[in-house]
Amino acid sequence: QESRMAAKGFPRYGFCGGFDGCRDVTEVIPNQLLEKLMMLLDPLSILRCASVNKRWRSVAVTPRVWHNLCKLRWRMRTSISRHRVYSCKSWVEVYRHLSKKLRMPKGIYTGNRTRVFATGRCNGLDMWVSLSHRPDCSLLRKPHEGGRMARVRITIQNTRNSKVWIPTKSTDLGLVALQKDGYIQAAIARQKPQRTLRNGRSIASMISEASKTDIGSLEPKVIAFNGSPVDCGMGDGVLLGPLDFTVIQAHMDASTLTFEPEFLERLVEIQISVELPYDIENFEEKIPLSGHECKLRKNWRRVEAKAKFKDDREIWKHYSMLPGGCMYLNDMDVLRDHERQQREYY
Repeated sequence: QESRMAAKGFPRYGFCGGFDGCRDVTEVIPNQLLEKLMMLLDPLSILRCASVNKRWRSVAVTPRVWHNLCKLRWRMRTSISRHRVYSCKSWVEVYRHLSKKLRMPKGIYTGNRTRVFATGRCNGLDMWVSLSHRPDCSLLRKPHEGGRMARVRITIQNTRNSKVWIPTKSTDLGLVALQKDGYIQAAIARQKPQRTLRNGRSIASMISEASKTDIGSLEPKVIAFNGSPVDCGMGDGVLLGPLDFTVIQAHMDASTLTFEPEFLERLVEIQISVELPYDIENFEEKIPLSGHECKLRKNWRRVEAKAKFKDDREIWKHYSMLPGGCMYLNDMDVLRDHERQQREYY
């Protein structure tokens, strides 16, 4: 069999699929090349490779493989020799530890000082919910209307081995929050004034350009991708590859509430609609249009990514009330010191 393959131009020890006299593919690949290949795989595929034989297992648990995975998933800058910073014996344990704690990846809007009030893991997606904080902890006022609103920032990371499409249009986003009283609240879309003047001109034509921008900015939009800000404005959505993450900003009605914890304590869960391919191996991808915008093709299904809010005690421990109806964050100094201490490790 070897002489026949050599006559056809095949190497002496090629990947011949188990013929007599040929080496197995698991024995031909050298360790250095095998390590490079494993660094391109997802965690589940690496664990499957570790079950092939003893040599593959020894390569699959090397520090370089799992240190590279930790850098890709959490955007950390810790050197390969500093795994004991996380009180772990190896980078495999570091990955398991951070994944179990639902650690948020580092980037703009997702740093150490970001306070997460809701977390969740569903359908291979990790999700964190935070607020755009103000110094006095008060909620934003609605432009040209009464009442207040909360600016919510939702961080979503794809931990699947396939791509995920997150629509950001108001009609396709499907961003809703479940309150304790059973009421389902949706995100605020573009507001259009309905009142008109006697001469037929609408109120929207009477306000300034800055006011028009404020009205349009209430729509959900992508503000960060993989830790970097996005300046392309509102798009149809964002396409996440394996271990990619994005930050979506939306506004939700807070009616007569005044402070941030009052809005957070009445929420139970927040959901957002995403689209996954039916078949991981054979699916039609989305066609990139410009930047992170893509056009939906066939063979995609819609699922829900969910995050549950913490209890009232966990929420209120971050805030303190002052005489006169003022409120402030009581953990700013602690977080600032923690960020200063951990700066050299990330």
